[in-house]
Amino acid sequence: MSNITWPTLSAHAASLASCEFGLKSNTQVSVSELSGYVQTAELPGARWTLSGGYAPVERADAALLEVFLAQLRGQANRAVVPLFGRTTPRGTWAGTPAVNEVGSPQMQSATTLVCDGFTAGATVKKGDYFNIGSGGELKIATADGTADGSGNLTISFEPPTRAEAANNTLLISTGCTCLMMAADPHAKWGRREGGFTEFAFDFVEVFA
Repeated sequence: MSNITWPTLSAHAASLASCEFGLKSNTQVSVSELSGYVQTAELPGARWTLSGGYAPVERADAALLEVFLAQLRGQANRAVVPLFGRTTPRGTWAGTPAVNEVGSPQMQSATTLVCDGFTAGATVKKGDYFNIGSGGELKIATADGTADGSGNLTISFEPPTRAEAANNTLLISTGCTCLMMAADPHAKWGRREGGFTEFAFDFVEVFA
């Protein structure tokens, strides 16, 4: 199994014509046939999803995308998917932020991380995405925060962690990625008059 990096396209083709990025929570719902009472159980394993496509692209860009899809080999390999439209955070994230496990051990299923390494006064803004480690779990900040004079900051986020975050793991807020696989093993694309090619795709996060 290999990780395949999303291709770098020419400037006029780099943006998706459409993009739906979402988070699919792992929940179970039971409805009583007698009373109609609803019970909901939340389970671990929330996954990011991506659906989108490119407007007709010229042959050079089409070749890169065709090779990318072919190299995925259906669902055998993994796609390193960039966070389209969210390549930079709203906050400054100044400094070298990292997990401070010594200060507060970061357990599995956590929705906060105690961090250090920020520049004093650095900010995290609600809606900022970040990876826990390069290419690690992708999270979205759920509250604004400002680092104290020592560069410490506790970040609130979703979805919960799947594994304990090791001490000194760096937090990546620019150029975030998500490890995904194709939702359908059948890769295909559409030829259009004039030598153009259209692409549509669906991906779902996989856990390393």
